[in-house]
Amino acid sequence: MSRPQRPRGRPRGSDTRERLLKLVSDEYLRTGIYPVRDGLSRSLGISPQAVSGHITRLIRAGLLPEDANARDWSIRLRGASVRIPVLGRSAAGPPTLATPEQEPLDLFALLTRNHPGCWAVEANGDSLDGPPFWIQPGAYCICRPTPEASEGEIALCRLLDAETGEPTVTLKQILHDPDGRLVLHPLNPQAEDIHPDPEQRLDILGVVVAVVRQLPR
Repeated sequence: MSRPQRPRGRPRGSDTRERLLKLVSDEYLRTGIYPVRDGLSRSLGISPQAVSGHITRLIRAGLLPEDANARDWSIRLRGASVRIPVLGRSAAGPPTLATPEQEPLDLFALLTRNHPGCWAVEANGDSLDGPPFWIQPGAYCICRPTPEASEGEIALCRLLDAETGEPTVTLKQILHDPDGRLVLHPLNPQAEDIHPDPEQRLDILGVVVAVVRQLPR
């Protein structure tokens, strides 16, 4: 029996990388846990070394984060919790006595809205430093992983250059113009809208559910 021929123009190993990317994405979105390398090796029927090679290629293609090889993919986010005492309510007007509450504040649950698999990105630049969210440079945006964003939400978007395939990532508000075309809108009035070309691939990686920043000292 003759051996099936691989379609021309399709890189060797691309099928395996696509399966690996789907396994990683599905597991992380479902549980908030990255699958370990040995588990990926068993699922794909390839060696752990081959898994590492495919992960490296996916990083170079911009399809996985730069630190994807860190800690052998055994990152555990499920069950994470940061709790601090709550001293009651304080009016924003005349001073009132703040009394301790029984339940501490779970910052992790508050910031992630109990969505599994949330992660943070640091805002670089001031394109979102405007009303109504005022996301300043250096602020950390807590993102809920999702491939879709509703009108008006702030999303982490990945654009692939139509010619080179090189990825660029940006945080922008999702809007549509009167003709229904997608607009990546900056909140800073001094920045310009981005109108993705129809030929340009755009992926929504997540939407912002909270913003964390420290007040200046």
